[in-house]
Amino acid sequence: APPPVKLDTAPASTGIPKAIIFAESTIAGILKTLSTDYHKIQDALLGMLHQVLTGKSFELILAVATVQGQLRTLVSRLIRFNECSKSGGDKARSQLFDITFLTLVAIVQNYGASAVLDPDGDTLFEQWVRSCMVERQRPKAPEQLLRLGDPAIIESLLQQFNAGEADFKPGVKWQDVLFNIAGVMHEVLVAWEHGALVASDVKRILDAVRGKMCCLPLAAAAWLCAYMRTAPQDTLLKPINMVQQLLATSVTEDDSLRDRWQLTCEIIRKMQRDVQFPLPTKSTHHLVSRQPATEQLHSAWSKGILRGWLDHTSARTLHCLL
Repeated sequence: APPPVKLDTAPASTGIPKAIIFAESTIAGILKTLSTDYHKIQDALLGMLHQVLTGKSFELILAVATVQGQLRTLVSRLIRFNECSKSGGDKARSQLFDITFLTLVAIVQNYGASAVLDPDGDTLFEQWVRSCMVERQRPKAPEQLLRLGDPAIIESLLQQFNAGEADFKPGVKWQDVLFNIAGVMHEVLVAWEHGALVASDVKRILDAVRGKMCCLPLAAAAWLCAYMRTAPQDTLLKPINMVQQLLATSVTEDDSLRDRWQLTCEIIRKMQRDVQFPLPTKSTHHLVSRQPATEQLHSAWSKGILRGWLDHTSARTLHCLL
C-alpha cells in the first residue's frame, strides 16, 4: 500500500510558508502514488484524490507542481489512471475514472491544453479535449461534436435517461457515453423546442444525466455551451435553462460525490463565461451577442473590405470571435 499523503489541513494562521511546505510534500506523495501499479492502489488512490479536492488543497497543489516543473508529469500520470479505468468495473473504478477526468479537465481549463498535453496523445481524455472541450480561444463547432456520435448508442442513452435511470451496466465503456452525450443533448433540445417534451421531462432526463457521474453533466454542458456560441439570440433560453438544470444543487449524502460535484460546477461555470462575448448590444441584459458568430464575422469582414481598414468596433468583434 502507498504511504499516507499529508494534505494541507493546517489553519490559515500558520501562514503561507507552512502551507506551501505541506503542499510540496503532498505533490511528492501524489506523484509517488501515481507511479505505482494501478491494480494495487485503486482504492487508496481514490481516497487520496478525494482529499485533494477538499478546500483549497487542489489549487495550492497545482501551483506548487507548476513551480516545481511537475505539472506535465502529474497530468500524464493522471491520464494513465483515467485510461486504465475507462471501461466497466465496479463502483470504485467508475469513481476513479470520474475524479481523474474532472481533475484533468480543471487543469487543462486553467493552464491550457498545449501547456500540459501531448499534441499527438490518443487517450480517451486527450481525444475528448481536442474534439469536445469548450475553450475560449478554440471554439468547437456543435455540428462537428454531433458527428462523433453513434445513433444506436444515443437512442439507448435517451431511453435510459428518459426513464430517470442514472445507473449504468457493469460493462459500460465511458468513451461511448462521453462522445454520445452531445447527441443526447441535441435530441432533448430539439424535442423540447418542438413540444415533444415539456420542462418536467427535460428536468427528469438531466437529473439522470447528473445522477452518479460528474463527467456526464460536464460533457453535456460542453455541447450546450458550444451550441450557444453560434445559436441565434432568440433560441438561447432553452439551452441556457438546460445548463442551469445541470448546475442545480446535488442532493447527496455521499461526501465524495459532493466534492466532485463542487469542482464540476466550477468547470461548467467557467465554460459559460468562455462563451459569453463582451460585445455591445442594444440591451445590457443579454448573456451573449444578439447575432450568431457567422453573422458577426461576415458583417465585420464586409465593413473592413469596404473601408479598406477596420474600425474599433469591427476589430473588437473579430477579437472576441477568436
